Amino acid sequence: MAFGFAVAPIPMTAVQCAAGDCGTAGVAMAVIPELGGILSGANLARAARSLSAAGIYEKVGGFAQATKDFGALKGAEKTIGPVKIKELADGSKAVLRNFSKDSRPDTGNPTCKRGSHEDSVQLMTPIAEPSQLERYRHLLSEMMLPLDQCEFSPDWVREHGWKVVPVESMARLPQPDIPRLVSVLNDAGSSQCVALATEPLGEMPMCYAVSVEAADLREVNRELGPFRFLLSDDGHSWAISCTEWYNLFAGKPELLEAMLGKPIDQARQDYIRFASELAKDQPDEPLLKVAAQYASL
Repeated sequence: MAFGFAVAPIPMTAVQCAAGDCGTAGVAMAVIPELGGILSGANLARAARSLSAAGIYEKVGGFAQATKDFGALKGAEKTIGPVKIKELADGSKAVLRNFSKDSRPDTGNPTCKRGSHEDSVQLMTPIAEPSQLERYRHLLSEMMLPLDQCEFSPDWVREHGWKVVPVESMARLPQPDIPRLVSVLNDAGSSQCVALATEPLGEMPMCYAVSVEAADLREVNRELGPFRFLLSDDGHSWAISCTEWYNLFAGKPELLEAMLGKPIDQARQDYIRFASELAKDQPDEPLLKVAAQYASL
């Protein structure tokens, strides 16, 4: 099972159950006792809607409190790029991040994931060949904004006839969506894709070859879930940009709707409802700005 908590923009704490037999945030506190103290004093702002969704708790203190909570967890700590990772006694990993160069929230985002035998299996393959790396760096420079490579360039989107839809997520591809994504992308001719980090990862590889199969996409979640990353195919027919608070699904309308499993307008409304619940009548809340940013794309 996978659990996590985050201290976010307003600020808040989120508990996530991304896989396994659990239904409420209380399960996370029971299974991972270290999280019990962190949620002490927090108020439920939004209940989890599915096994892959997040129950969001408000808690005062912002990133300073997130840092304090992270420090209180017992385990070996290391820093990778903009995040700190701590391995807990039960094999879970807590991740703390505070990385924002624009108006989006500075986020303390510890994401806990229980280790398993699958963690030792090499599914996605790091790309190290210089010419390939340069080709994918060039793709990022064209497809994404130069100062924020997790956001799509409006010029690229218009030139390729794409649409972009933000989708609620917590630093990973939602587990229930993976079978649909695999089926849709395979039917569209995508059997391979590439995972590109869209933020510095220290000594970790920045680029991976990934099969469009359920096992590989779950491995992407395990390895890159705490970070910002982009998935796309060599034909540039689709892309998914994953961040700590939302994913951006992009492609031509027919394929995009199949990837989303719903009409584009409905997906956009679903995201606005999610963002509005957290905004609490604050129109400048960054999650709502994301909706406005892509409304015309």
